[in-house]
Amino acid sequence: MCCPYFKKVGVVVRSLVLLLLPMVAVCLTLSVAEVYAAQKKENAIASIDVANQAADTAVKIVTKDPVGYRYTVYDSFDPVRVVVDFPGMDVSEIGKTIPVKDGAIQEVRVSSFDLTSGKLGRVEMLLTTAAKYEVSLEGNTFQIRFDKPASAVATAPAPAVTAMPEAPAASSGTLAAAASRAATAPVEKPADPEPGKATVATVEPTSAATAVAAPSAATDEPKVDSKAAPVAVKAAPAAAQWLQSIKVENGQILLRNDGTVGKYQYFKLGSPPRLVVDLFDVKPQFKERTLPVTEGFKQVRVGTYPDKTRLVFDAAGSVLPQYSVMPEASDLIVSWNAVKDAPQVAAIVESPAPAANQQEVTVEAVDFDVRDGQSYLTVSLSAPGKVIPASASGNTVGFGVKHANISRALRRTLDASAFPSAVKRVTPYTVLVDDSQDVRFAVELKGAARYSLKENGTSLVLAVDNDGFAQQPPVAGEVVAIPVPAAEPAAVAAPMPESAPVKASPAAAQSTPAVADQAVRTAPAIVELAGTGSEATYSGQKITLVFDDADILNILQLIAEVSNLNIVASDDVKGTITLRLVDVPWDQALDLIMEIKDLGMVKQGNIARIMPREKLRAMEEARMNASRTREKLEDLKTELITVNYADLGSVSKHVKGVLTKDREGVSVSEDTRNKQLIVTSIPSNLADIRNLISKLDTPERQVMIEARIVEASSTFSRDLGVKWGFSSEGENRDMQLGNNQFNLGLGGSFLISPPAAGSVIGGAGMGAGFTFGSLTGTSLDLRISALEAAGQGKVISTPRISTLNGGQAKISQGTKIPYQSSGPDGPKTEFVDANLELTVTPVINPDNSMILDISATNSSIGNTVSTGTGGNAPAIDTREAKTKLLVRDGETTVIGGIFVETDNNSNAGVPLLMHLPLVGHLFKSSNRSNTRAELLIFITPRIVN
Repeated sequence: MCCPYFKKVGVVVRSLVLLLLPMVAVCLTLSVAEVYAAQKKENAIASIDVANQAADTAVKIVTKDPVGYRYTVYDSFDPVRVVVDFPGMDVSEIGKTIPVKDGAIQEVRVSSFDLTSGKLGRVEMLLTTAAKYEVSLEGNTFQIRFDKPASAVATAPAPAVTAMPEAPAASSGTLAAAASRAATAPVEKPADPEPGKATVATVEPTSAATAVAAPSAATDEPKVDSKAAPVAVKAAPAAAQWLQSIKVENGQILLRNDGTVGKYQYFKLGSPPRLVVDLFDVKPQFKERTLPVTEGFKQVRVGTYPDKTRLVFDAAGSVLPQYSVMPEASDLIVSWNAVKDAPQVAAIVESPAPAANQQEVTVEAVDFDVRDGQSYLTVSLSAPGKVIPASASGNTVGFGVKHANISRALRRTLDASAFPSAVKRVTPYTVLVDDSQDVRFAVELKGAARYSLKENGTSLVLAVDNDGFAQQPPVAGEVVAIPVPAAEPAAVAAPMPESAPVKASPAAAQSTPAVADQAVRTAPAIVELAGTGSEATYSGQKITLVFDDADILNILQLIAEVSNLNIVASDDVKGTITLRLVDVPWDQALDLIMEIKDLGMVKQGNIARIMPREKLRAMEEARMNASRTREKLEDLKTELITVNYADLGSVSKHVKGVLTKDREGVSVSEDTRNKQLIVTSIPSNLADIRNLISKLDTPERQVMIEARIVEASSTFSRDLGVKWGFSSEGENRDMQLGNNQFNLGLGGSFLISPPAAGSVIGGAGMGAGFTFGSLTGTSLDLRISALEAAGQGKVISTPRISTLNGGQAKISQGTKIPYQSSGPDGPKTEFVDANLELTVTPVINPDNSMILDISATNSSIGNTVSTGTGGNAPAIDTREAKTKLLVRDGETTVIGGIFVETDNNSNAGVPLLMHLPLVGHLFKSSNRSNTRAELLIFITPRIVN
């Protein structure tokens, strides 16, 4: 009886279990997902405050969650600044710039970078001068205190701390780990900080972002000047959780724990010198935070973090004593040799670092070249140096130069992935080893390849066989897809043809990633885009862009950085693009990219909005439709617009052409009495009409016509005749007429007086005197004279007259000649004009030249002719010239060719005697003249402003 019951109970239990199992699984999945999401949640900076105090300046950074040791602090210069990097930190709630300009800090800058490993928040504190600082961390508050400039030690900038690890020597065999850590965070930063100069010693590898532990709450100053050696600690049965005590003895300190320390690290800092020891997952059981020490170190400071305890050993002098950190069972022993605060030279002699006495070399250039199936990385040095041999781990090859330095401009990743080469990228970085600096190179390969390192005096050459990675170079004009990771812009150091050396010179390295040395950012003036037409001209800085399936937004961001143009891309701008542009202006590159992706641009000042062309057309159509709709809904308004100078009807005709169409009630009417236009339209259209009338209603320009009418004539006159003359002097005996002298002339008149007897006539013309005899003092002179005179010309008139542009100017001068005529009403007197008339019509051109329409007429009286009705009337001789010509303002033109000839014959002599036959010629003279005149008209137009 019981068995069936228990069987039923078992069936029910199994059914319940089967129903509950899926629910439990879902709950577990959701819990894991929530935990994972919580772990992946990004931290954020809530506020940044700067407080200026008497002794120092403090920067307080408050985060939403504790930072822990996930931060990196390092120095930089040009400008002098301290940089703090927070991996996975959101800074969107903080402004980009916080001005201070007081104390040691000039300005605080906040920026963010999206890396492949996640978001990176950066806080930069620009200093007025190099200053000492300390870092402290308490909960959600990260604080840096800077000494005031007056108390700052004037020393050169100390080596900086970054998360980039040291590449060990060739024999260590750990280059792969170092290179992989170097590539995790520092290599991918958009703007490289100062190169890594700290090394970390831990039992297990740590990422680059967390390799350098945060400074203690009282002492962090991350200027690291030594490395830490890796220490392997054997696992103890029980891991230490508490630091029970610190025992200080002569020359050593015993750190006693409750178990074996699973992970620890140590390194030394400079300015001032000190040793830092970190014990992970260990908490102190004592409350003391400062312990005095003698001989070598003056004190030990203890700081706690959520995941570790930090001990900072402050050196007693300016030189850090020679030390060692060794585990012993569950304890950790820090021992050192006492060093007196000796002069600097003695300290260098006692220091184990040999670099102090060795000349430091400088890396002057880093060149990359592909030729003959091999890739060559050439490092040029200022002098021969001590080479760190090449060693490989995985696909990374490392080598370096001891006791060397490299400029910040050359400490940038050189991306060679776009080349037909086995080399993917080259990363230079620096490491501080025993108070001296080494320069090292991590060469990442695309795969397994043979390599060799050769030293040639002042240069190192790493040769890598390309083998299967070599590709046939593309022909000219061919578009080739070059494999470059889309998330990492390909930085080409100098624009040049394919397979040509890519040189990372100091000038070139100042450029933005993926930008050639020609694209070094200055403060360019703002450049207008020329468009994509075949006749477009481009004047932007030249850049080099080499990308394979790169995001179009990243390309636009690069162009914006080079051009200093603010670019706003719409949400519809997306997709990838493959391009290879070498040494082209940035505005041309932007035009080509927009044309390929069917994009358009609206530029407003220094802001360019980029969106698809279809969207631009739709926006324009929508704007036009909205404008038309607004016009139809606007109220009509009537205005009286005065026209001052222009013709009212002409202006009205033009206004009707710009009236709003498709709108009832609009009109234009003329008020001729007041010279006004009555316009009815919408307000926006009235503004256009007023603008049009203001341009049409302008004063008409005037022209002054200066005319000179000149008669140039040639005159021929001849006087022929005989003039008798006699003279008497009072002293003559035979014919005493007193003391008076008299002359008597008989015959015609002469132009000159008769000469004395026997004298020669001078002057114009010619005369001859003859003495026929003397009669008691009375002489009879017979003079025969002939004279010809030629005239040159005279100015008849110089009239001046002004007229409007296009108006006619008329000048007339002459005589009205009366004559008798007969008709049904009897005889009457009529007049006919004999005038000289000039008519000029000027038209001013836009270039201030003028077209003159000239008509010149000369009418003169001619012979008298019979009218056929029994009367006579004078004939009028008319000469006329018409022309149209182009002259400049102030130039003179002439019209000629009007001739007038006049013949005159006259006789003069002694009455009665001149009519005697034969001898009458002795008592008369005859005159004949011929005059030929040409009328010349000189015209000078002048524009009157």
